[in-house]
Amino acid sequence: MLHGNSGLFTLPEAVRKEYEGLASSGDEAAQASPLPPVAMVLLTGTKKNPQFPGNPLEQELKLDLHNQLAARAPGMEHVLVPTSRHYIQNDAPETVIAAIERVLAGAQSGVPNH
Repeated sequence: MLHGNSGLFTLPEAVRKEYEGLASSGDEAAQASPLPPVAMVLLTGTKKNPQFPGNPLEQELKLDLHNQLAARAPGMEHVLVPTSRHYIQNDAPETVIAAIERVLAGAQSGVPNH
């Protein structure tokens, strides 16, 4: 069990809410095409940890899904971050800051990335 007070363990509320919103946010993302032609940067952590069960497969699936999303969004810049698995803001904050700066520059100029 992943949630509930009667399960094997209890997830913190924030993690539980993330799991609860997973399906609906995935559906919303799938229905959001076509995305508007605005400056966008998609960051994908590609670091694999073979000691964490399922992580290599999870990383490959995430990369595939992100590649599909980038292909549907003209002008989206897709950046692979090999130093991070999930929490890119913690593992590579300079990459996140640079991406935000590029999005802001694109928004100010009215020209999407690329």
